Amino acid sequence: MLVRPGPGSAARLRRWRLLDALIVIILLFVLAGLLFPAIPRPHPHVPGDVALRNTKNLILGVLMYAQDYDGYLPCAASWPDQIDPYVKNRALYKAHADPTDQPVSYAMAARYSVVNLADIPNRESAVVLYEAEYGRPAAWHNGGLHVAFADGHAKWYPSLPGDPMQSPTGKDNSVADRNRH
Repeated sequence: MLVRPGPGSAARLRRWRLLDALIVIILLFVLAGLLFPAIPRPHPHVPGDVALRNTKNLILGVLMYAQDYDGYLPCAASWPDQIDPYVKNRALYKAHADPTDQPVSYAMAARYSVVNLADIPNRESAVVLYEAEYGRPAAWHNGGLHVAFADGHAKWYPSLPGDPMQSPTGKDNSVADRNRH
């Protein structure tokens, strides 16, 4: 037996449908409010982060070179050319913050030129690469520079830890701060 709705029930049915639709919309907004903070938002790259990644990639290129040459690091005078087959990206050699026209914004510590990794004590503190202006340490990133170590890690420092170059005068190599304008 078929029951027919009585008078006024169509309006009541429409009201429930409208109320149901409103409830569903409200639930969707609540769900969206809960889910949107969990969705990662794209953010601009911080130049220091890019420079640190570049420094890390360069030291990995140096270590790959050393692996192929019985543990010997490249020559400090020509290290960019020697590790180029391992890095395969010449853009890594130039720091974005480098205001000079030099093609390579990094220097290799002269004391580790053609040195075997096995002969380096405390590789975690042995500075192999650092940001440099024509061979001298340069602080282009918030008054500091990126440094890469013989164990393969890279880090930002406010000044160069230790003296990776033998200065002709025997004095410490000061970090040239390019952010003092």
